[in-house]
Amino acid sequence: MGVAIAFWSGVSLNPVFIVLILIGSPLAHISVNALNEYHDFKSGLDLITQATLFSGGTKSLPENPEKAHLALITGLVNLVFMHFCNVVFLIQQPYEAFQEEMINISRTI
Repeated sequence: MGVAIAFWSGVSLNPVFIVLILIGSPLAHISVNALNEYHDFKSGLDLITQATLFSGGTKSLPENPEKAHLALITGLVNLVFMHFCNVVFLIQQPYEAFQEEMINISRTI
């Protein structure tokens, strides 16, 4: 949505940044979900929480405790790749130029 708004606003878009955003955002989301699932299981929260429509977790790890390490590995691997996207951002665009561009974008909105 942010890319669409920037495009609509007439801001010049860097295709590398768009790809990094489209890859890095889901990686961050997957990482947070997997690490949260792992932590809730290891802390025992999954076992004491009563599920509602909006909370309670997936209960996948309490039902398959031998697979807890897979949630941890999934979360950490996705976190590493997401940070790789961040490093590419930093290499492509130094902080000062990024800060200036963000100011310019905020003026156009």
